[in-house]
Amino acid sequence: MYKMVAEFQLVTPAFLAGAEQKSPELRVTSIKGALRFWWRARRFAGCRGGIDGMRQDESLIFGDSGATGCSAVVMKVNGTLTIANPGTILPIMDDYPGARYLGYGVMESVGSQKRRTRAGELIRGCLQPGPFQVTFISKKVFDPSFIDAVKLFGLLGGIGSRSRKGYGSVTLLRLEGDGVAKWECPPDIEAYRERLTKNIGTQPSGDSEPEYSAFGNKAKVYAIAEGNATLDLLNSIGEEMQMYRSWGRNGRVNGQASERNFQYDHDEMKNACEGTVPQGHPKRVVFGLPHNYFFSSINCKVSVSAVKGRDEIERRASPLFIHIHQFKEGSYTAVATILWSEFLPLGTKIEVSGGGATHTFEPELDLSVLDNFVKRFDQGGQRIWPK
Repeated sequence: MYKMVAEFQLVTPAFLAGAEQKSPELRVTSIKGALRFWWRARRFAGCRGGIDGMRQDESLIFGDSGATGCSAVVMKVNGTLTIANPGTILPIMDDYPGARYLGYGVMESVGSQKRRTRAGELIRGCLQPGPFQVTFISKKVFDPSFIDAVKLFGLLGGIGSRSRKGYGSVTLLRLEGDGVAKWECPPDIEAYRERLTKNIGTQPSGDSEPEYSAFGNKAKVYAIAEGNATLDLLNSIGEEMQMYRSWGRNGRVNGQASERNFQYDHDEMKNACEGTVPQGHPKRVVFGLPHNYFFSSINCKVSVSAVKGRDEIERRASPLFIHIHQFKEGSYTAVATILWSEFLPLGTKIEVSGGGATHTFEPELDLSVLDNFVKRFDQGGQRIWPK
């Protein structure tokens, strides 16, 4: 038997459902799912035999419901993390509109007298930041690609709802075990860059896009902000995203004059409300689908979603991942990863519904919408990978 122990730090609050979907709980299934994701993302460039070959390799490590059966690696999670229950407000969250914006759906982004809720009030319970440990046991020597997935998860990953928006960020502090070279958290951004580059390797060439979120030919990793408090970083990122994406109310976003960067989106969706056929779908669809618009001046709502045939695709997540990373000395850096892939399945259309009518468009996706957001930060989006 071979044993490997990973010591992690949960850096930002994690919104994880327990076995009974009530109280938050750190479970093996959550960790295993995250490791699968980063294993696939990393494996894309060096995969032999295409997608089918990758799936076979994945089954040998993580198991499947078919002939392979159980995972080759048994995992055990240890650690007691503090729970914040629904209805509570995380410390100073009432003063952080940007952090609340990133937590949309798991906390109240604004207070409501009608619902008797307060800004920042948790809709779902969460696990508070703290250390936890994962023990891996295998009958065989650990596959190198699995070890690299554990490291990559601890460099870029997170767990739970809103993990792509920086919540549930995880840092790998230490890794050691049988047949495994001892690994410790990088002390600074330069060491972080070296570890990440060594893990992912070189960027693949060619024009084809991955069929799933992976380190393909358009993937990028940036350091966008640094600080000494995790919620400060989340708030600054959220406020930047609000200012970048939002039209604003009465020309204001969080008390500041709105930039109105996406006037085309605003005007065309308002046209749909007023009965005019829009010229196309919003440019902001690359931030994820579905999303909605509400024009209070005319009391009209527009929904934008992806459809294939007669079926609506329930959700398409953004290829932008926000991760708050803790360095060895306790400082933090916000990292933005763009894993550009086939954003929508072949044959998918984008549907705009509002004003009593529905309009369907061919997807016209613009990756620069995400690039321009990253470039807003003081560091100018310091690219970490590829070099």
